Amino acid sequence: MKFVLIIIFTMYSHNTQFGVIFGTTLYFCTNEQTRKKYEELGMKPFSYKTKIKTVIVKRYYTLPEEILNDEEKLIDWVEDAVESKK
Repeated sequence: MKFVLIIIFTMYSHNTQFGVIFGTTLYFCTNEQTRKKYEELGMKPFSYKTKIKTVIVKRYYTLPEEILNDEEKLIDWVEDAVESKK
């Protein structure tokens, strides 16, 4: 029997999950309004493979690298991700 260990870190703000880290990739929560900016920048949704198919979770998207390197912009994106869960 084959076992696969999957480790996912979750990110919270005031009891609201807004992000996950899967492997080395950070994903932020989106909604219909905020998802557009992620897609326009070519960001990809969270996905994983099962034995049958690849599952795409459009609730979480990767972040542009330039956002990760700019603290002020990152804070804005965190706030949007938290708000998208409300």
